[in-house]
Amino acid sequence: MPVEKIPGWVERLLLPAFNEMKGDIKAINTRIDSLDEKIDIRIDSLDKKIDIRIDSLDVKINARIDSLDGKIDSLRNETIERIDSINERIDSLRNETIERIDSTNERIDSLRNETIERIDSTNERIDSLRNETKTEINSVRSEINGVRNEITSLRTEMNVRFDSLEKHIPVLEKITALEIKIADLEKRLAAA
Repeated sequence: MPVEKIPGWVERLLLPAFNEMKGDIKAINTRIDSLDEKIDIRIDSLDKKIDIRIDSLDVKINARIDSLDGKIDSLRNETIERIDSINERIDSLRNETIERIDSTNERIDSLRNETIERIDSTNERIDSLRNETKTEINSVRSEINGVRNEITSLRTEMNVRFDSLEKHIPVLEKITALEIKIADLEKRLAAA
């Protein structure tokens, strides 16, 4: 609605309220501007304090970082020294181990050679004993064959004697029977 058509009674009631509100709004704006200036001053003050604290913290942090850098460098150098020391110990142990392995290999080679010599010597003794045993066995076989032949000869002789005894036994039986008869005759003759 256009302002010309607003009734007068509304204008009379509302216009003072509007004017009063207008004054209140101006007062509020003035207060806001005053507060805005105070806030700006405070913010600037806080910014300066924060900048000072930031600069102070920056100096402290840089000093701490420099200190930590020094400690890190010291630790790095100490670590490098320890690693170098460990590497030297590893090299020393590696060389010592290689020497021990070489010494052990030499002992193994020596023992292998000694064992081979002993085996060869034992094989020679075994061959010598085998030959001696074969000779002894052949000798024993020859003796056994001789004894066997002798036994065969004795058996043949005994068979001949037994055959002879078998022929003599009937004669001996006859002689014994005759002796008994003669004794019987002598008893009869003596009794007569």
